[in-house]
Amino acid sequence: MRSIIILLISLFYINNITAQDIDKLKQDINYFADIVANAMEYEHKIRANKKLVPLVEEALEQKVDLDFTKLKWISKVTAPDSIFTILTWPVQTSESSHTYNGYVLYNNSIIKLDDQSESLMDNIHYLIGDKDNWFGQQYYAVKSFESKGESKYVLFGYNAYTQHENIKIADIVYFDQGEIVFGQQLFASELTDLRDAKNRVILKYSDDAPVNLNYNPGLEMIVYDHLVPRMGQLPGQGLILTGDGSYEGYQLNEGIWIHKEKLFDHIYEEAPRPNPVLEGERSNKKDLFGKSKGDNKN
Repeated sequence: MRSIIILLISLFYINNITAQDIDKLKQDINYFADIVANAMEYEHKIRANKKLVPLVEEALEQKVDLDFTKLKWISKVTAPDSIFTILTWPVQTSESSHTYNGYVLYNNSIIKLDDQSESLMDNIHYLIGDKDNWFGQQYYAVKSFESKGESKYVLFGYNAYTQHENIKIADIVYFDQGEIVFGQQLFASELTDLRDAKNRVILKYSDDAPVNLNYNPGLEMIVYDHLVPRMGQLPGQGLILTGDGSYEGYQLNEGIWIHKEKLFDHIYEEAPRPNPVLEGERSNKKDLFGKSKGDNKN
């Protein structure tokens, strides 16, 4: 009897320590994620991220339930069918460059993504990526669809590309034998000719431009700003792209996203868009959709 009591006390003590460890793990993740996002010195961001990465990996391995309402610096996007969840966050390494961290939770496995965006930009429209060749970005939305009887997804992401330019991406994502694949030629000009179909939609635009790219459930389309060139107003910008107030998009047809050059008969001041789901990480002035925090949101 005495041995049973000792065993029960020991188990209670171990469980209590485990709960304390998990609580500390959550606090440490919140702490270092805050430094990565908000530190003034780039060196501090980089050093904090080296601490953050193993902590996040430990939490994922132990299936710790992280509170992303508090952990707002890390983006969590889950597919509508709950097949996968993806966590992403940026690290600003200099005035004009960022790297991105990404983890995919799929079928009880953890897939770590390796940001290779610097070497992938030249062929980005037609690139087939995987976990080792990922165009790093912070995801803010996902849309599921079917193509040829198979489940596919469109992931919407943001990359703080340079000091003067941002990138937003709509990327086809699917899984092949347990491995994640980025990109498939499903963005086409017309259904009858897929020879020039692209693997993803890329919007490269001025850092000071409000540009939208997202799925609009009311229109049942991917909607984005039509971009036009203009001379930048900031030193060193040169020729940049910004929205002109009109909109284009893609509509799903037989599992193919078909381009629609003109969505509306007149120009709107704001694109029809769902509510933003994640604040931008690059500046306190704008969210991921390029809007100022003080602006009214639809």
